Order: sequence, then structure tokens, then C-alpha cells
Amino acid sequence: MTEKLFAACPQLHAAMKAKGIGPQGSRALTAEEIAGVFAEIQAGSAPPALEGAFLAAFRILDRTPEEERIFGEHRQRLAILRHPETLFLAGGEGQRPAAPYDSILKKLLDHGELDSGECQAVVRGLLETELSDRFKAALLQGLRVKRETPEEMRALYKALLGHAPRREVFFPDLVDIAEPYDGCGRGPSLGFYVAVVTSCLGLPTAIHGTRGLGPKYGRTCVDVMLDLGVPRLSDLEEAERLIQEIGFAGLDQEQAFPALKSLQPMRNAMMKRPFLATLEKLLCPLHSQGRHLLVCGYVHRDYKALLPHAIFGAGLAQELLLMRGAEGSIVLDSSRKATVLRGTAENNMEEETLEWPDDLLGGVAGAPDSPGHEREFAASVLAGRGKAARDVAMSVGEILYVAGRTESRNDGCNEALQAMTSGRALEQLRRILGFKK
Repeated sequence: MTEKLFAACPQLHAAMKAKGIGPQGSRALTAEEIAGVFAEIQAGSAPPALEGAFLAAFRILDRTPEEERIFGEHRQRLAILRHPETLFLAGGEGQRPAAPYDSILKKLLDHGELDSGECQAVVRGLLETELSDRFKAALLQGLRVKRETPEEMRALYKALLGHAPRREVFFPDLVDIAEPYDGCGRGPSLGFYVAVVTSCLGLPTAIHGTRGLGPKYGRTCVDVMLDLGVPRLSDLEEAERLIQEIGFAGLDQEQAFPALKSLQPMRNAMMKRPFLATLEKLLCPLHSQGRHLLVCGYVHRDYKALLPHAIFGAGLAQELLLMRGAEGSIVLDSSRKATVLRGTAENNMEEETLEWPDDLLGGVAGAPDSPGHEREFAASVLAGRGKAARDVAMSVGEILYVAGRTESRNDGCNEALQAMTSGRALEQLRRILGFKK
């Protein structure tokens, strides 16, 4: 997918890897690399979002004197060739975005922190205005490269919540599974199966995602649901009805938040995960007036503080369970220690490191760990066979324990496995597949 998207701009694509993303994000560019980048910009062969993201990164990150000199020479050629937006982002007298985005961009390029009102303006600019993709990508990249502060992330989250469609529902308990929207690239996507097993054990469960989102382009719950033939829900009202009938709903961002979905081509072109990747999974498209348990995956240690700060600051979820699963998912790896955090407020998150007893779930039979055909894989996992089934059972067990449905997490794991080996989980999948609109 990336080969096709960046086929016409290999120099800018390579420079973005060196300057804008990854652990080598501050490597100095050579004169030849900078010349190649500007040749592609002048030719108009690069996606505008990639131009904006690269120029924002180049301006914010440290530059050598040689980079600065060569960059300045090429900037003068942009002025002659009249690339107005690109010229402005490159530091010249070009076409500025409309207020307040001109001052916001300038602040970001100068390493400044945005206040709450400016964060609201950024989200509004992304979702509602006629800002070009070049400027939208520059805003996103500017925030990410200079590193968003916890206060900025909280303000951005509140602003996103203000724009996101949401349906208030009335369930005593609702489990909201927040998986990464760019999916899993190194293994199977198992979040959907966690939701199926959790829901068949009497806990109403919602899961949501999208597909085809870079830079990972991983497999998501939406990919799994499409491959299995799960009926596509048309809106949040239908999702509520499905939970009322069978205790489960799986939502695609295309129906849950169309305006955010529309940004996906621009996001894919800019190559770097913006703050949207952190926050879009936390928007609670179905929100329970009863007990709303938000189950969220994470990878980076900073998120242990950042996510509770944003989530509880917005006042939407009543309880948070953070699970350090593979690739930021909520699926724990049963073969190693696992870290989980749970709490009902930012200042009372309790962290535990879990070590699974060798004999726990020892009776799980063997099966392939990667799906060849998703329906065969689903039948195997939901029948309790293989390591993937063990991982699903462990994750469901933790959810049951935190939700107060079992006295211990070991009891929760065994209840999950019993639901799988007895056929109840497969029967729940059949109910989901048979839902009539």
C-alpha cells in the first residue's frame, strides 16, 4: 500500500523516515537528499500532506548549519516557482492559513505549547474547516514532533469528544474495548474475540475500529468482522439495539465518526501517527449512564499517566482498565508477565504485574496461532484451542475480575475458557452473524 502511495516521491518518502519519524528522526540530511526533496515538491509529485508533515518536522527538529544553508537556497526557488503554501511552511513569505491557524502553526514551529482554546481550534480545523491537507498535516506533525504535553492531550481529547457522535445508552454495565485503529501487524487481531467471549458471559460489550489506516496498516477488529461476515451496523442506534438483543456491538469508524474517517487519506500520506491515533479509540461512541468500563491497550510507559489524565479529565468513563498488550492492543500475552492498571480516577490508578501460574489454562489444546482463513481461526479460538485462545481467555478474565464478576482473575480466566470449550462463545458468534437489521 505504501509503495503505491509514495511511488512518485521516493526522495521525500526517504527523507521523512530520516527526519520526521522513528528513532532516527533527527538525522541530518545531505545536500543531495534535500535537493531531491525539493525537486519532488517543485514537480508536484508528492502528496500535499507529506509535504506539510516533512516541512513541519524539518523546521521543528534540530538542523545543522549546512542543512539550514541548503534548505534556504531551495526555499528561494520555491518563491520563484510560486508554491505559496509550501513556501510559507518552509519559512518564506507564502500563503498563510486563515486565522487562527497561522498563529497556531507559528507557535508549534517555535516549539510553543497550545492553550485549551488553541487545541479546540486545531480539532475544529481538522474536522470542519477548508484547511488544505498540507496545513492539516503540518498541524498534526507540529504537535507530534515537538511532543504534545499532557495538558494539550487532555484539551485535544475534550475537543474531539465535543465533535464525536455519541449515543447515551442505559445499561448497568458496559465494557468499551479500545483497540488501536491501525491494528496489529505482527500477529492476529484478537480484540474482536475478547469482545465476543466477554459478551457471552453477560457483560454487554462494544468494540470499534477502522481499516486501512497507516502507518502500520495492521489488521483490526473491523477487518476480522468483515472477513467473518458480521452484519455492518448503519448507525449508533442500531448498535444500541444489537447490545440490547445479544450483548455485543462492533462499530466501524465510517459509521461511528464519518468526519474523522474522512481524514484517513491525509493521515496515511503524512506517514506519522498523530495525536488522533492515541485518542480516537477513546471516544466512547456508545456511552453508558450506568457503569462504563473503558478497556484500553497501551505500549509506551508515558501512557500510564497520560491516558488517565486525559480520560478522567474529560469526565466520560467511570472506570479505566489499561492493559499492556501486544502492539498496544488489550490482548495480554499469556506466555510472559503482563502489566495492567485500573482505577476510577487519575490519582487512584493501581498498577499490577501479573504472572500466570504454569497450570492455569494448561488444558488448552494446540492450534495454529495465525489465521489462514478467518472463519477457521475463529472456530479454533472460540473453541478454546491454541495460544491465541489462551491469550483471549486471560484478557477476558482480567476484564471480568475488574468488572466485579469474579472474585479473582484466575476465576475469570477459567470462566472464559469454560465459555469457549463448552460452545457458548461459538454460539454467541452465530448470534452476531445472524443479527437481522
